[in-house]
Amino acid sequence: MGGLPSGIVALLTLWGGQIWAHAGHTTPAPWAACAHSALGDSCQWDNEASEVYRGTCRAVGDGLVCVRNRPIERASTLEPGRRAPATDWQRSTLWLFSLSAVLLVGIGIGLAVFRRRRRAR
Repeated sequence: MGGLPSGIVALLTLWGGQIWAHAGHTTPAPWAACAHSALGDSCQWDNEASEVYRGTCRAVGDGLVCVRNRPIERASTLEPGRRAPATDWQRSTLWLFSLSAVLLVGIGIGLAVFRRRRRAR
């Protein structure tokens, strides 16, 4: 029974890593930036926070996508020390991580209660 909690934690950790490793873009902008370009052409696109992504058109699947190869140019309109507004992806990520943390704490508490009751018998 001692390996069960660590096994659950390992499983949830691996599961979470797989989700974010394959999340991909949540916006069509990188594909739109290369819609009328050729492989290897320079490209750029920006997001909701007015950050500029510059790169090169690369083949992905059946189309071309703008792959960043330079540092992200942050919005100059932001005051120093002020953060850009959260994107939908950032909000959903925060929500999922919060839910995962609550589930892990709940599992830990449940296992602790179970063990305590089992020892009391």
